[in-house]
Amino acid sequence: MKREQIPWDAGYHLLFEQPRLMKDLLRGFAPEEVLDEVDVERIEAEKTDFYTEHFQKRDGDMLLKLPRRGGGDAYLWFLLEFQVRSEWFMSARVCTYLALLHEHLIRTLKLRTGDALPPVFAMVLYHGKDRWSAPTTLGGLIGLPPRSSLWVWQPQVRFLLLQEQETNVTGKGDNLAGLLIKLNQCRTGQDFANVIRQMGQAVSRDEDRDLRRLLVEWIVQVLAKKHKVKISAQDMGPLLEGRPMGLEHHIDGIVEDFKRMGHENGRNRSEDLALRTVLEARFGVSERWQVVIEASWQHSAFEEVLRLASTSPDEKAFWEGVQGVFGWS
Repeated sequence: MKREQIPWDAGYHLLFEQPRLMKDLLRGFAPEEVLDEVDVERIEAEKTDFYTEHFQKRDGDMLLKLPRRGGGDAYLWFLLEFQVRSEWFMSARVCTYLALLHEHLIRTLKLRTGDALPPVFAMVLYHGKDRWSAPTTLGGLIGLPPRSSLWVWQPQVRFLLLQEQETNVTGKGDNLAGLLIKLNQCRTGQDFANVIRQMGQAVSRDEDRDLRRLLVEWIVQVLAKKHKVKISAQDMGPLLEGRPMGLEHHIDGIVEDFKRMGHENGRNRSEDLALRTVLEARFGVSERWQVVIEASWQHSAFEEVLRLASTSPDEKAFWEGVQGVFGWS
């Protein structure tokens, strides 16, 4: 049986083509000294049609132009790396790319004797589970002792490495790139639901409509397949878009899909995850939801509580409903 290919490269490329996502990535994770030099708000995508037959373009390669605050432009080569392991010769690959880019800029900008090349920096987003172990500088690949006089003749190239599984996204707030990284770090259905809720809040504006649609599609077509979860855009749409009504039509699918995202020893907690997902998507994160979940089983009222969580017009109405179900005063 042929193994299904998950479209990581194409899916991520489509996401990072969105200016909001790329701006958030730079604002949240680029070094301060870089942000001091360039104007992230005026970022522009550039064509990457200067590759040779020896250096093939991939869907994960992007070239962006950023105006410098002091005048002129800088260029960012952004590479989405989806290999399982780190690539030992990545810095040599970056060196080759930058040399081609410089030739391209000399030709297209019609630079002449005495003109200066614009600065270029490279950024690699690594998605693999294994920790990156390859050098991030070309010097790390060259076999010379530290004090060798030959070092002055060697090219100097480095790239900024961003490891998804190692990146600390705490305190990034509604930074969409940080939430995307955080989503890939999820290990439980509850974590997944929490991040989806935060992401929905981050793209709640009217102008984010296309981005919300693209995120729903990416979660369904790429991320869910990674976790071996069968979930549809109709299931995810209400969670990501923050629609208060309509979840009741998707509860069965959500419950079934969260069964695939993890179980605890003994009692199956998949239904708990589904109920918590709906509660947090509608009313926000709260420690009280665990009390509600436990009470729903104690009173044999899980389905009724799930219905109330899906259909109540607001949190106040939900609490009035469960108090009646549980006999709470």
